[in-house]
Amino acid sequence: MELRHLKSFVVLAEELHFGRAAKRLHIVQSALSKQMLLLEETVGCRLLNRNRRGVTLSEAGKVFLGEANQALEHIERAMETACRVSQGLMGRVRIGYSAIAVHSGILTSALTRIEGAMPEVEVLLQQIEPWEQNERLMTDKVDFVLAPVLDNDQQTLRVHQLAKLPVVVGMSVRHVLASKSVIELEDLKEETFIELANSDGEAVDVVKNLIGLHPQTVIAKSDPIAVLALVQAQRGISVLPTVLQLPNFPQVTYKPLKTNCTVPLSLISRRDGDDPLLNKLKEILITTTVLAHECSRPIAVK
Repeated sequence: MELRHLKSFVVLAEELHFGRAAKRLHIVQSALSKQMLLLEETVGCRLLNRNRRGVTLSEAGKVFLGEANQALEHIERAMETACRVSQGLMGRVRIGYSAIAVHSGILTSALTRIEGAMPEVEVLLQQIEPWEQNERLMTDKVDFVLAPVLDNDQQTLRVHQLAKLPVVVGMSVRHVLASKSVIELEDLKEETFIELANSDGEAVDVVKNLIGLHPQTVIAKSDPIAVLALVQAQRGISVLPTVLQLPNFPQVTYKPLKTNCTVPLSLISRRDGDDPLLNKLKEILITTTVLAHECSRPIAVK
């Protein structure tokens, strides 16, 4: 069954006259008659009652007309949908995010911009810990990650910095450094670092990325509450972005660093992406306005 035969049948059903229908379809009357004969042969029953006064629909033709209209509407909708998807105007995107993206306000700002610019896009969110982000991207479990970069594999990942977040040192109020108003990096060289990480090796990378030191002793915890509980118990100190400070730990104080240490919050994606939807969303996410007052203004994309 050809699509043009369905369209011709619907026009003929509206006109109930071969001449007028043929004129609307921009074909000769004999060609329309041939199409209808072929259509009836394909369907396997008579759809039209022909007589000298014109044409009427058979009972089967009346039922077929309703189904044909639905089929044509569905095809038209399918074509429009496919076109909009090819233009990157609708579809689904999977965004992974870290706690920093939430507390900084960047995730909220990104979602607001996506909703305003592309309301037909469905956004699926996944919370991802820093040590999981590369694996989730490379196994196609997410399309983008909003997070700090711990291991930037330039061969497989593309990184766009969105904002720089200040870093502070968390310590017990009874720590010997707690009386200082500003902490110098030299003060921290002999300290034990307690960091949000999945392993000691990842905890070392966290400290190196945040303040540039290679710590001698680290304690890795995958729960931020556990990190601050150990800091409170004077088991060590923690370096962290200011947006992750938890106010409900009265025995923990946060001190700025004399050296202006920051952690770049970035949009991370695979390098091999050519999906028009993902490319449009990337443009939106890169220009996301940072809402939280702790963040600096977005920096230029490299």
